[in-house]
Amino acid sequence: MNNYGVADELDWQLRADEMLFMASVIVMATLNVAATIISESALSYPGLGVQPPTVTWGQMLSDGRNHVSTSWWLATFPGVAITISVLGVIFLGGWLRDVLDPRLKQ
Repeated sequence: MNNYGVADELDWQLRADEMLFMASVIVMATLNVAATIISESALSYPGLGVQPPTVTWGQMLSDGRNHVSTSWWLATFPGVAITISVLGVIFLGGWLRDVLDPRLKQ
């Protein structure tokens, strides 16, 4: 640091850039988690994903489609769980971006 405070301003700019980069990384990571949940469910629905006896939401949806007329909840609740999980992860990423992005605090 010198008498003019140049080093302090430079440090602040570096920290702001690092926070902006980390906010972008976190948002991309949460979007990837959401895409992974959807991909796994989509692959498990026709039987191309994780094989039984491992239980997945896509497999639960697939098993429940045969019983929709008599037991609607067998297909409804796994679909709702997928939706809530994906939306929750996306909203978490957006909230973290809002908290960490220094450009939004101005």
